[in-house]
Amino acid sequence: MNVDPLDISKIGDYTPTRVTALRQQVDLLNRQLERMLENRLVQERMKQELSLASQVQGFLIPDRLPNTSRLSMSAIYVPHHDVGGDYYDVVEMSPGKWLFCVADVAGKGVSAALLMAHLQASIRALARAYTDLSSLVVNVNELLGYATRSERFVTLFMGTLDEQMGDVEYICAGHIPAIRFRQGRYEYLDQGTTLLGMFQPLPFLQLGRCVLAPDDVLLVCTDGVVEAQGDRKEPFGLDRLVGCMEETTDLSPDVLNSSLLDRLIAHRGGWNFADDLTLLTIRYTGGVG
Repeated sequence: MNVDPLDISKIGDYTPTRVTALRQQVDLLNRQLERMLENRLVQERMKQELSLASQVQGFLIPDRLPNTSRLSMSAIYVPHHDVGGDYYDVVEMSPGKWLFCVADVAGKGVSAALLMAHLQASIRALARAYTDLSSLVVNVNELLGYATRSERFVTLFMGTLDEQMGDVEYICAGHIPAIRFRQGRYEYLDQGTTLLGMFQPLPFLQLGRCVLAPDDVLLVCTDGVVEAQGDRKEPFGLDRLVGCMEETTDLSPDVLNSSLLDRLIAHRGGWNFADDLTLLTIRYTGGVG
């Protein structure tokens, strides 16, 4: 026999009070289901937006780096989330003169990615207006301060490389120093200024210089590399990074970067990095051509 559950005339135990209580429970369940559906829709929309943001960010990262008769470059970028705050770029300022940079935006996720996009646009625009590296960094700092009201900051290593002479000018702005490797020796490139975006004007600025010899290797990375922790909470560290590089500096930049990434994954115990990770490696071959 089919029974209407709300027809209390056929079920003696269902008093009007109990029916009212059941209706209230049904209403509560309906509201909960509606909220669950809304949350699911929000999550799906956020997932789609993150996917789109990841695609857009991918357009901002160079898909190819210079490889000439005098130099070769390679980079690896592994964001912690679908989008991240690390950034690297290489721009030809004039024939044979390259601007290269690696940056780390404070924070993670979409907000960091938005500031990274602003930084990329600023550097690309200013690189065509300023050939002087100090003026370029000063103007990038001003634009970042204006965009963030000096409430967010960026660490940055930026340099120029003359591929014919091997001359390098650089500014390390609160960033992990770049490392130059030469025949079993290494040197930290740590001259520069403080982090960008927080102080107007910059409290100090020192332009660093060096000259690359044939077969020198230059490595620039973000702190996600040296701070990557293993099972015992031990960071990868600069010493371990230098040791890995000294074992592999005879390799091409792309193979060298892959080797470093393998060592980082082994140290970390998997791909679950706690921060964005970027490596930019430059080998200067010198010679003619």
